[in-house]
Amino acid sequence: FQETGFGVAGHHYDFPGDVEDAFDEICAFNTAIGNPNILVSALKEDEREDREAYLSSAERLNTLGRRLKGCGFRFFYHNHAFEFARQGEKTGYELLLENTDPAYVSFQLDTYWAEYAGLSASALLDRHSDRIRLLHLKDMLDDDERSFGEIGEGLLDFETIFRSAAAGAEWLVVEQDKSRRDCLESAKLSLDNINRIKKTVGMG
Repeated sequence: FQETGFGVAGHHYDFPGDVEDAFDEICAFNTAIGNPNILVSALKEDEREDREAYLSSAERLNTLGRRLKGCGFRFFYHNHAFEFARQGEKTGYELLLENTDPAYVSFQLDTYWAEYAGLSASALLDRHSDRIRLLHLKDMLDDDERSFGEIGEGLLDFETIFRSAAAGAEWLVVEQDKSRRDCLESAKLSLDNINRIKKTVGMG
């Protein structure tokens, strides 16, 4: 990183337990690479099976975020689609937002999964700009599978998303899980489209 001048946006771990089980090693590694942001990608099924499970998970995230802050890191939760299913009167995502402490837990919004679940990524950003500090960007192709697509090549309105992201998002991270293109061609296409969209909406 020092030789190339690249910065580190964050490091993902699958589940909260993965960070808990290797806490000291994870802190040492991320300190060594200069990464300030540690993220968990999801909750296991039994950690999100109902409202009570979400409330328990929220408290667990608070505890983990508090420990990480004590070591100099910020802690983030990354969504998929399942968090937007209703658990009584609220969605799982709302339960996590309302029951985690902003001092210890922030959020990375995955644009594809929010829209896949039927929500507006830009509306979520507008509503929770104080909590959503990182973005995972991927587009949705107009096919039967709603396949992953390069940024600006699918159905998502990234001009509106970028305008909403300007209020609080610090990193726009492209996550291209799969592509029908060569990986470098895919990366270049997303980067070119991002730069074009940023210019259109007046983002620096």
